[in-house]
Amino acid sequence: MKSILVTGSSGLIGSEICLHFADQGWKIHGIDNNQRAVFFGESGDTRWNQTRIQDAIQCFEHHVEENRIGDHICYYSDLTKMKEHYPDWNIRISLEETIGQIVAAWQGKLK
Repeated sequence: MKSILVTGSSGLIGSEICLHFADQGWKIHGIDNNQRAVFFGESGDTRWNQTRIQDAIQCFEHHVEENRIGDHICYYSDLTKMKEHYPDWNIRISLEETIGQIVAAWQGKLK
């Protein structure tokens, strides 16, 4: 069974990505830090959607991401931890390439 790691799995887009790949037969590892609740308070809390996804997808495993600043790159920075938790996940790009892509995206937004 193929595995996929979805960051922001309890959000609108992340949860739909989880459902899409589950329908294709993938095992889903979802990471979320419920950052919307920090920004918007109780009304922004996405745990209801996390529960919905957990109920809908049999092959879904949720992981809480506590690093609220660098949630999308923190696992790249510790490849030992990544391989320990996600042994089937093949990292295809380096941390430097990942950071470069993030910087380029933000530079485009700031212009």
